Amino acid sequence: MDFKFCRLVENPNKERVLIVDFNPQKTCNFNCMYCQLGPTTNLTNERQLFFPVKEILEEIKQVFEEEVPDITVLKGKGEPSLYSELGKLIDEIRDLNSKTKIKVVTNGTFLHDRKLRREISKSHIIQLNIDTVVPEEAEKINRHHKGVKLDYILEGALSLALKYEGQFNVSVNILEGVNDSLENIDKMWRLLQRLQPNSVKIGEIEPYKASEEHENVSPEFVRMTKNIWKDLPFNVQYNFQ
Repeated sequence: MDFKFCRLVENPNKERVLIVDFNPQKTCNFNCMYCQLGPTTNLTNERQLFFPVKEILEEIKQVFEEEVPDITVLKGKGEPSLYSELGKLIDEIRDLNSKTKIKVVTNGTFLHDRKLRREISKSHIIQLNIDTVVPEEAEKINRHHKGVKLDYILEGALSLALKYEGQFNVSVNILEGVNDSLENIDKMWRLLQRLQPNSVKIGEIEPYKASEEHENVSPEFVRMTKNIWKDLPFNVQYNFQ
């Protein structure tokens, strides 16, 4: 069956995963160099109701009638927190079936908003994608909307980490010559020490999946990162080519 918002996949752990996209492609406040969805066609920082919750939920219900996925991932074909009824959508999915784990993948741009933090804290898993804590690097790799403030992202992430009771993961994508600096790795280490996530994944986007070509980072950078991060008290996964 063809769906407008939903697609079922299997992850490397053999879990059934329902991906739910509820923004028009591609609506985001970032235009990341590596995005697998390609260039952002609607660069916006305004939260909007792109589609009715009822319409999205009807598709999810149809999927659940056939098979309840292990994980339901809210991605949005862009930044999911731009969807103004994200909190309501999470509530409705929880009410629909308590067996599926709800995961939100976000760049953190609205985490400084207390209301949004309350909304997404009802999910079981939050994945924060943050590639750099150096403003100049963020402008290069994420090419964000002018209304996005890196300080707000960091402030919001720390506020979320203090109270969130679910699984909190961090993902860091590295591009050679863009954000592979000692300054970023050192400051990111300091940030992670404060966030205390359940896990961190750092590495490169596979070339065949990236929207733009890029060189692999140097072996020296990989060794440096592993050396600086060796004592982090949580799981760190290194995904370098």
